[in-house]
Amino acid sequence: MNKLLLIVLLLTCFITRTYSQNIYSALQHDSEEEIRGRIPVEIIEENIFITPTGREVKRNKKRLNELKHVLSEERYNQEGKLEARLAYSYDSSGRHSLTRRIERWTNFGYTSETAFYEYDSSWFLIRVTDKTDKGNTIQETVLTNNAKGHPVKLALFDGNGNSYGYELASYDYEANKAYTEVQNSKGILIGRDTLTIKFETRTDSKCKYNDHGDIIESPKYFYEYKYDEFGNWITMRIFDNVRGRKKSDRVFNRRFEYGD
Repeated sequence: MNKLLLIVLLLTCFITRTYSQNIYSALQHDSEEEIRGRIPVEIIEENIFITPTGREVKRNKKRLNELKHVLSEERYNQEGKLEARLAYSYDSSGRHSLTRRIERWTNFGYTSETAFYEYDSSWFLIRVTDKTDKGNTIQETVLTNNAKGHPVKLALFDGNGNSYGYELASYDYEANKAYTEVQNSKGILIGRDTLTIKFETRTDSKCKYNDHGDIIESPKYFYEYKYDEFGNWITMRIFDNVRGRKKSDRVFNRRFEYGD
């Protein structure tokens, strides 16, 4: 397996939400949606990215349970065409996902697969098995965790049990950072990354936050918000920080359906 493909599989950022497993996705596994106060039953998102050639728009529709975990999600492209549909099942507590089914519609046709999540007695994620609808294993992820339940090693295998490689992590909890490195199946280092452990933890002294606890300035970006009556942001504008000046980068809009 070439280095570029392995890095894509293991180090893809959570924001783009690919479905390969990596330490970043394990750290964010079963995280709550960013909601304050009253919990909506549905969120409709519009994500606008400013590019050199114009704007790219993505739209999502999510349904939540009462614990702010996603039950289902639909993702649409700029033309409003459905690209992917996700559905989650949970244990009786509603906190721990047991499966995640994803359907995709692409130029190459329709595909569907299901991820099965396994936990230890402390509800630390230890294994993810991705299978086709026919039950054939696509890939398997095995995690080794520290005492806090955070993965220190992630091993990725194909459907026949052949190793793709490994991702290792060490943690600086005071700084809220994880430091990862990717090795191929022969143990050769091919990439490093620095990750945020918990986004809800405000520990970065280089950043500024508003009264809602939302970041408004970092070394790389400026942020502006509009909120609804429950304190949930409905518009977040992100600007590149170009020597202290704002340059439009992206806009995230959210509409909430709170139900009865």
